[in-house]
Amino acid sequence: MNRIDAQTLLVLMGKIATYVSFLPLIFSLIKIQAFRSKPYIYLSLYFATGALLNWSVSVFVEYSGKHYEEIAHILTKYEIDDTFFVDPVYFIRNFIFMGLYAYALVEKKSLKDTILIISATGILFTVLNSFWGETYKVYQAIGSSVDNAFKIFIGGIIYYWIFSKLPAKKLWKIPHYWFASAIITIGAFAGLIDFLSNYMFKEVSTVFYIVHIIKNCFMILAFILFTIGIYFVRIKGK
Repeated sequence: MNRIDAQTLLVLMGKIATYVSFLPLIFSLIKIQAFRSKPYIYLSLYFATGALLNWSVSVFVEYSGKHYEEIAHILTKYEIDDTFFVDPVYFIRNFIFMGLYAYALVEKKSLKDTILIISATGILFTVLNSFWGETYKVYQAIGSSVDNAFKIFIGGIIYYWIFSKLPAKKLWKIPHYWFASAIITIGAFAGLIDFLSNYMFKEVSTVFYIVHIIKNCFMILAFILFTIGIYFVRIKGK
C-alpha cells in the first residue's frame, strides 16, 4: 500500500467511524423509555455530545478543504493547521459525562468522591494544558495520555461495580459490562495506537496512516460495544 492509497483509506475509515459513532445515540433514543435513570442519562449525553463533535469536525474538515481562503485569516490568527484544537473539548466532555456516569452508578461514597476529584482534576488540567502547557495548537501527548488513563480508570470502576454487586448475572446480559468494555477499548487500545502513531511513526507517512486506520477500527469496535450494551438495557433497574 502506497502513501496515497493509505491516506485515501484513512479518510474513508474516518468517515465510517463518524457515521458509526451515531449508532449508540440512535439506539439510546429508540430505547429512551429505559434511559431515565441517571447513569443512562449521563451516558446518553456522552453519546450525543460525541456524535455532535464528530459531525462538527467532519464538517470543519470538508469546509476548510473547499473554502480555505475564506477562513484562512482565522486559522492563521489562532495558529490552527489541524483538528488538534478540538481534542481538549473531547477530553473535557469525557471527564464530565464519563465521570458523572460512573458517579451515578456506584454506591460507595469513597468511590464517588474519588471519581469527582479525578474528574474535576482532569478538567482543570485540560484547561491549563490547552492554554499554558502543550496548547490546543498541537497534538497533546500528555493530555491524551491523561484522558486515556481516565477512561481506563472509569472502565475499571464499572467492572468493579459489576463484579461486586452483580456476581450472579451473566456478564453478556449486563449493559454496563459492554459499556465498560467499550470505554476501555477506546482508552487502552485506540489510545495506545494514537500515542504510538504520533510519536513513533509520524515521519513515516504510510505507516502513520495505516496505524491510524487501525485506531479507527478500534473506535468502530467501541461504538459497536456501546450499541450492544444498549440492546441489553431493560426498562427497570440498572
